[in-house]
Amino acid sequence: MLCYEQAVDTAVRVLKEGGMDAIKLEGRAPSRITAAKAIVVETAMALQEAGCFSVDLECVPAPVAAATTSALRIPTIGIGAGPFCSGQALVYHDLLGMMQHPHHAKVTPKFCKQFGQVEIPYKIGAADMDGFLNALQKLGFNDAASAAAAAAAEKIQTS
Repeated sequence: MLCYEQAVDTAVRVLKEGGMDAIKLEGRAPSRITAAKAIVVETAMALQEAGCFSVDLECVPAPVAAATTSALRIPTIGIGAGPFCSGQALVYHDLLGMMQHPHHAKVTPKFCKQFGQVEIPYKIGAADMDGFLNALQKLGFNDAASAAAAAAAEKIQTS
């Protein structure tokens, strides 16, 4: 396993020699809210000052994500970190219950609500779609709910 310095040095080399625009580096922080808040905010601030253009907050308690988002000038992307991030990411395999591959059955995140048990061929029922749209709206993600509804309607029309 590489140390942080080696990871950053390698990422810089890949950026320069590979002509890349970005590299994703991952780290860990403690999960207790009081301990995590200071460490996550401090680390995110250091990443911002180092030139990062965004920070992913994965499985971070919502109060920690809120404090981090408000402290930064760059966006935060939440992955199971509550509704207070600048944006949200969700792996569609988790969302749709696409668990055919053994890896997915072992590591489905606890924070991820499944809106169906999708198997091959991939289809999602109207009730599952409505449940997903309602969940988005309850979380205050009205724009995302509207976009998802529009995409679903378009898909139904083209099928």
